[in-house]
Formats: sequence, structure tokens, C-alpha cells
Amino acid sequence: MSDTTRYLPLEQEPPRDTRGAGPQEAASPLQLLPLEESQAAEMLAAAQADGHSVVIRGGGTKSNWGNPPRRCDRVLSTRMLRGFTHADPDNLTLSAAAGTTISEARAQARAMGRVLPLDPRHPARATVGGVVATADQGARSAGYGAVRDVVLGLRAVLGNGSVVRFGGLTMKNVAGYDMTKLFVGSFGTLGLITEVTFRLLPRPETQSLIILPLPSWVDAKTTVARILDSFLQPLSLEVVSRGSGETPYLLAGFAGHPAAVARSVREVSQIHPAAPEAVLADEDAEDLYEALASSGPAGGAAAMVGLRASVPLSQVIDLLGTAEDAASRFGLALSFRGSAARGVADLFLGPRRGPDTVETSEAVVENAALRLVAECVATLRATATALGGSLVVTERSALLPPDFDAWGDPPPALALMRRIKERLDPKGVLNPGRFVGGL
Repeated sequence: MSDTTRYLPLEQEPPRDTRGAGPQEAASPLQLLPLEESQAAEMLAAAQADGHSVVIRGGGTKSNWGNPPRRCDRVLSTRMLRGFTHADPDNLTLSAAAGTTISEARAQARAMGRVLPLDPRHPARATVGGVVATADQGARSAGYGAVRDVVLGLRAVLGNGSVVRFGGLTMKNVAGYDMTKLFVGSFGTLGLITEVTFRLLPRPETQSLIILPLPSWVDAKTTVARILDSFLQPLSLEVVSRGSGETPYLLAGFAGHPAAVARSVREVSQIHPAAPEAVLADEDAEDLYEALASSGPAGGAAAMVGLRASVPLSQVIDLLGTAEDAASRFGLALSFRGSAARGVADLFLGPRRGPDTVETSEAVVENAALRLVAECVATLRATATALGGSLVVTERSALLPPDFDAWGDPPPALALMRRIKERLDPKGVLNPGRFVGGL
């Protein structure tokens, strides 16, 4: 078994258990724990009738994504809404209740001889509903696609307690408006997702990960461009930081028939000017994917700010280089992972700790960083916007002012988004204020 820890961008850290009241919520909101969909519907109907707001929670791994809710009178947990209602290996479909963890759903797909093409952070805790609501996809997104590409249909409870179903159980889902995609990435502001039907993939015969050193950003950009312009079909194509003073590496993964995978690894080795550091196969490759998904900020979530930038594919390397320069200029520590095949980068900023800060208290270090982090985030957001993309805060921490907008400037479609919100949740019961533009 290979030691994969040397290829982690950050120290591994278990996600905090944030199922209780957190910093974004009222001190003691009433906890709701429905055992089935009909009970959840009754709870939401009662909340609307009483004028109460409801914050939805799954595994709690994304409770700091976006903005804090404006109000939190009730917290509705989906953790008892678990299990599978439909499993069809021949038609490559699986339906899971919202509180089912991603690890549980993956295990069910494996038992069917299939693969669930979801790769979010902290899969042992992240739930089906939470991952769909936040559209969180990870390192294997180059081959898996976005979350919206994986979801065939869903059931949800609206703010007034009405139960709705969108999409279906087959790949051919073309009738009417595609309402399913409205719920993907809506942060629970349109409805409580209670069940999701996924498109599965055949299980590959083998997989390999090739790890390539990146001495410079020029090398990174050249190699990535050549891979994307080739016939190769990577499962993953990630630029990952390693630590202070070390250059990042490129992780290129392939899965499928053994001969095709071996050929892809050879082709990548020939494309890149430097020799590979390692080639991981099968279980070793899976171990690294799992380690990357489970890694977290080295200083703990309270000591780091998490960001997710989305830019055009051709600009993701430029964004990472700019982020490295900005962090250095502001005297901050930076870790990152950038999907070169999807144009998405996860960045973590925080106080720089080293020999010169050993005798400095944590409070002093973080107070100093507080004066710099917000300005650095604003700089990175301006960079992402200039590159044709956007940047959102995925881990607020105490290093950002409470009024710092996680989303930045609202998109041109905000008026349309607001009309949809008013149509599906006219009383503003669900997760008020968490989404872009105060939705």
C-alpha cells in the first residue's frame, strides 16, 4: 500500500459535527427530526403557518457554505430520512432518501456492480440531499461531470408542505421544463429535498492515477492544455498544493479497460516534460481519492477561510497562480485544489504559522490575519470575475467579518431567481438569506 499522505494539500481533519446549533444559527432553535417525508411536510406546513423560518441540515459538512441565514427559528435534520427506494442495475439508476450518506449510496451502487458518480468532500458524513443542494463535486468531476449531470429526478417538500416530484427513473427525461436542475445547487432555498434518483455508471475494470511534479505555472498550463486537447479522457485532472515551499503537483486519473488505462498513463508521461513521481493503481488510487475528499484545513476550520472559484477552463491555472501570489503578498498561508478539466478551484486561506509564530498566541495570529483575509478574498474575487468567473465562500470561519457577503455581486439572472423563489417558497420559510442575493 502506497503512502498517499504526501500528496494531500492539507492535513487531514475530520469535519466538525455541526448538527447542533452553529455560529450561523440562533442560540436555541427548535430541532425538527422527521422520520419520513410526510412528517417533514407537516412540519414545514406548520412552520409556514406560524411564520417560522426553517434551516435544513443533513450531515452538517456544508453548514458554513454561503451566507448565514437571516433567521433560524427551526432546524430540520434529514438524518433519519435514509435508505433506498429504487435500485435498477440494468438501467443504471438508484434512488436514495436525502439523509443517506454518500458513502452509503456508494456502497449500494457497488453492491449493484455499478458506480455512483459523486465525489464530494467528507463522503462519510455528507448526505445525498446536502450534496445535491450545494452541487458539491470533487476530484473525479472530469469524468463524472457536474452534480446536475448525475441527477435524473428528485422529490421535495415545498415551504407550504406540498410534496412535489420532478424528473424520472430513466435517462430519457425530456418532457416539460427541467425543474430538477433548479433544485441542484439551490442551497435548500426552494424546497426540502427528500429523495434523489441518480444515474449510475458501469464499474471500471481498473483505474490508475499518475502524479506529475509541476516546477512552474508555465509547465502546469502547457501540460494541462495538451491533455485537454488530446484524445485522452481523464477521470480526474487536478492541480494540488503540497505545503509551504513545495511546488504543486498534477494528478491525472484514468479508469476503464486495462489496456486503455495503461495507454493513457503512457501518453500523459510523454506529454509532460518531467518524469512522474508515482503511478497509483486500483486500491492505492482509491485511497488517494478518499484522502483528498477527507482532507481539511490544517489549523482547523475556525483558522481557515474556504473559497470556491469557478472560471473558464483555460483560466484555472492563471487563477491558482494569482492566488499564490496574493497569499504571499498578504502574508497568508494558502492551500488549493484546482480542477483543470472543470474550471473549479477550492482555496483555503489562513494565518501563516511557522518558526517565527511558535511563541505567538493563536488569538494574536488570527487577529492579525483578520485584517488581511477579507482584503485577500476581495482581491481573489476580483480576479475570478476578471477571468470570466465567480468566487464564493465555502468556509466562513472567524477570519471574515460577519457581514462579509459570501457570494459577491449578484448575477444578472437574480430577478428571475427571485421570482422562482417567490413562486415555490412565497413566505420565505426555507434557509432565508443563505443563497446569492439574499435569497
